[in-house]
Amino acid sequence: MRKNDFYRVIVLMAALCAGLFFLAGKATEYWKEERVYGFDIQSQQDLTAEIVEEFRKLSGICGFTPKDTVRVTVSLESYTMEAELYGVEFEREYMPFLVVQQNVMLGNVPKFLIGEEAFSLFTDNNGYAPLKSQIEKWKENFKSLVLLITDEKGMERKGEISGIIKQPDDKIYMDKKQMYEIFGKELHKNGGYMKIYGFQNMKKAKDRLEQAGFHVLTE
Repeated sequence: MRKNDFYRVIVLMAALCAGLFFLAGKATEYWKEERVYGFDIQSQQDLTAEIVEEFRKLSGICGFTPKDTVRVTVSLESYTMEAELYGVEFEREYMPFLVVQQNVMLGNVPKFLIGEEAFSLFTDNNGYAPLKSQIEKWKENFKSLVLLITDEKGMERKGEISGIIKQPDDKIYMDKKQMYEIFGKELHKNGGYMKIYGFQNMKKAKDRLEQAGFHVLTE
């Protein structure tokens, strides 16, 4: 092969590779825009019908599902934590479990799913977090743990942990129906799950929501 032909082949191969990379990038961008993205949002105040109506003005919005929450103080042995319980449907929503108790029977005793990192948010009377060894002990024996739940009115209830989840790892969940039956009018709707079509629409929606004071939680 002559020298000029050799360089011509190199140039052609380089151009072909560049073209393939360009097309691959375009394909990636195309499919990013053809996806539906979901994320949780939270507000410092309860959502009103007017606020939810404003969500309809977001480009690409596919839906918004408000989530019930209740503010409580959770006590575990000599440790306490201020927390917000999130209502979910145990049987319908996907949860990436670390460990879970089989055949959870819902009744009058509150049942909870707890993120694995939520244990580290407890503090003792001096403000110290539990030792890693204590947290591991709790995780190993979660089925026998008793949580003392104090609501905003000061009423105390005993609860049990039905499972430990990987993500979200710092929150506590309760079955939505059971939460409504136990806490009733104490429930708040200060957040929910939003679905947006298209990557650019999703980015713009998150920016607008954050500018409006919402806390946006990525998946």
